Amino acid sequence: MHYDSQNTEDSWSALIVFETGSPYFGGEYLLPQCRLQLDARPGCLLLHKSQLPGVGLHANNCIRANGEESHRVSLVFYNTR
Repeated sequence: MHYDSQNTEDSWSALIVFETGSPYFGGEYLLPQCRLQLDARPGCLLLHKSQLPGVGLHANNCIRANGEESHRVSLVFYNTR
């Protein structure tokens, strides 16, 4: 779990997920301070102020492949100082 402490103040981070092959298991985006577990799947866009105390702490759950051709690709966009 971590904060994105080097992000530009008051900026947003964006997460986009793609998958190929069989659907994978796990990989939820965890926001423990909000007691949320978001199932980030293809077609989903997550926006988060990941540097803010109180809401910014985050991580991903373990990802388990559903066969050799099961892949997840995550793109994360953010602005740093």
